[in-house]
Amino acid sequence: AKINTQRRNDVLIGLNEVKQEFLPLLFQLLEQYPVLQQAKASLHQMNTFLLQNNRTIHTLTPEEKSQYQTQVQLRQAIGQIISDTLVTLARFCTSMPIAWMIDATPDFVAAMLHLLRERDCDIGIRASECIEELVVRGKLEYRQWMRIVVELPAAVTEANNVAPSNHEFEEGMRRAGGDSGPAEDMLAAQLNFHRSLSRTLSVVVSSHTAHIIHKKELLEAKG
Repeated sequence: AKINTQRRNDVLIGLNEVKQEFLPLLFQLLEQYPVLQQAKASLHQMNTFLLQNNRTIHTLTPEEKSQYQTQVQLRQAIGQIISDTLVTLARFCTSMPIAWMIDATPDFVAAMLHLLRERDCDIGIRASECIEELVVRGKLEYRQWMRIVVELPAAVTEANNVAPSNHEFEEGMRRAGGDSGPAEDMLAAQLNFHRSLSRTLSVVVSSHTAHIIHKKELLEAKG
């Protein structure tokens, strides 16, 4: 349901008073990403050991199974926390002051760009959606917009660089689970992410055409 302008302004004023308390807490949730990476690294090592010895998770001893499940549950829990946090931040990018996300401390934009590389729980897609919501309002200053224009391609390159490792991990999980069927095509596995990313890239450009029009060096491909 829609709320009237006065009520919305009251909510914004209230949130603005406490943003220094809750925004860092949201960022701390994103900072759990290394925990997710470590859980996946542990699972990859376990899967590699199993496959090298012609075993699957169905042959694990009770102790081995407990260790394996601990990492599986940690991966799932942390991945979902990060994904849900990005969903919340996307709402903020839609409705809250842009300054909360950009030119802010902590640096949410840097976190969003970094998380584009992660497949678990659609984290990369959620990060792309955050960036899209941040720019779609067309209110970024030129320098803020240029930061995203410059840094987004580099982040996409990094995401593409780790894609083979992500695919190898997923295949290891599948095969260690006893699935001996054909491997999923790596590009097909990334289709939804690239759809989201394509939309985001389009919005980055189309939402700030005024910056392009008024900056001759951009039109002339200079600088």
